[in-house]
Amino acid sequence: AAMRRDRDAALDEVNARLLRSGDDLAAAVAELNAERASREVAEAAAAQARADAAQAREEAGSTKARLTRAMQELDRSTSALTAAADAAKADRDAARVAADAVALEKQRGDTLATAFQKLNAERDAAIKATLAAEAEAKDAAALAAKLQERGAREA
Repeated sequence: AAMRRDRDAALDEVNARLLRSGDDLAAAVAELNAERASREVAEAAAAQARADAAQAREEAGSTKARLTRAMQELDRSTSALTAAADAAKADRDAARVAADAVALEKQRGDTLATAFQKLNAERDAAIKATLAAEAEAKDAAALAAKLQERGAREA
């Protein structure tokens, strides 16, 4: 009877050890599965981050190209406006020369009422053209400043 008790106690102890080992093994397997799932999530996140970075690089290149084209268009517009302002100045100078010529004709005693009216109209037109060209030049400068600021923000 004592031997049987000893043997039963030894069997109970072996069973308890086996149960603990099984529990330890199940916990280790669960931990490995959790680590694998965590690694897969991290790998998926890394792949998404790489894809996002590639898209961001592509968008930055596209934005840079658009900004370059806009700056080139602004340069062309500025050149055209400068040429228009120069032409308006030349028209204004021509109007002054014409006004001087009219004054000389008047000193000679000729009646030049109609010539003065025409000259004044030309001068007014030249002044309006000059003012319009100067306004366009200011607008172009403001646009250039905005584009440069936007380019700086996008960069």
